[in-house]
Amino acid sequence: MKKALLFRNDRLGEFLLNIPALRAIKETYNSKVTIVVSEYLKDLASCIEYVDKVLVWNNEKHSLIDILRFSSKLKAEKFDFSISFNPTKEAHLIGFLSRIPIRAGYDKKLGFLLNHKIKDYKALSLMHEVEYNLELVSLIGAETRNRDLNIKVSNEVLVQWDSFLKEKNITKYMVVHPFTSYDWKSWPMDRYFKLIQELKDKIEIVIVGGEENKDNNKFDSLVDDLRVFNLVGKTDLLKLSAVLKKAALLVSNDSGPVHLSCSVNTPVVALFNTSKQQLSARRWGPWGDNHSVIESGNISDIEVSKVLNKASEYLF
Repeated sequence: MKKALLFRNDRLGEFLLNIPALRAIKETYNSKVTIVVSEYLKDLASCIEYVDKVLVWNNEKHSLIDILRFSSKLKAEKFDFSISFNPTKEAHLIGFLSRIPIRAGYDKKLGFLLNHKIKDYKALSLMHEVEYNLELVSLIGAETRNRDLNIKVSNEVLVQWDSFLKEKNITKYMVVHPFTSYDWKSWPMDRYFKLIQELKDKIEIVIVGGEENKDNNKFDSLVDDLRVFNLVGKTDLLKLSAVLKKAALLVSNDSGPVHLSCSVNTPVVALFNTSKQQLSARRWGPWGDNHSVIESGNISDIEVSKVLNKASEYLF
């Protein structure tokens, strides 16, 4: 059995879009797969059936002593190959110092430390990120016919969420995620609330967002006037996966929850700004069937009626 060490310690969406590549490695080599992620992704990474072990190495600058200690720990594991999905100097250096014989990744950020590498042209958005990840693992001969995203949602968390739904007498609901990491990617908040106003008498609505979104004054001033379930800042990634799995639909900006929703087979209507090629829906849109993208060169130009009509196709 081959032992594989995989680095993907950046953001939620980027991490989830590696699932088909992980499957390719597992299927091709019957590998024991160890994946290196940031702390906040640790529990979610354990929900991927192709992952055997999870290690934490946050995507931040570490001291040389820390790098040497981590490399020494990995060296003792005697990995057969490593792949750096998100190229960083530290990941490439750690693979080299760990004496891993096959080291694959992108030819950048100390790329000379790799012995299987390709140029990073992903910013051109010629393919989806899933396809780029599969292209990378093909360097070592890994392939799969099944390109689906899927994670196993914790039964314990599902039971807890089912209890909440039963308590609130909710039989069907949709999820809205009105946040994203950059303002230029964000559909205006007042548009989201107009959308919710149109839908809230027809279906229950759950609003989700991270801890960092709790103090959004514009959001707070609007949500108080709506009859919705506000879970912003109240769900970790495991609970969010359960919330999305049971939902009829997610409406969201380009963000990590889009890919988490795809991973639990819940339809998505994703709103995209097309002004930056490297962040286009062609590369970062919802992966799989039964999802929709509404896009514009200026995301503020997307009309509420267009999103409402598309959401209604899924809901009613």
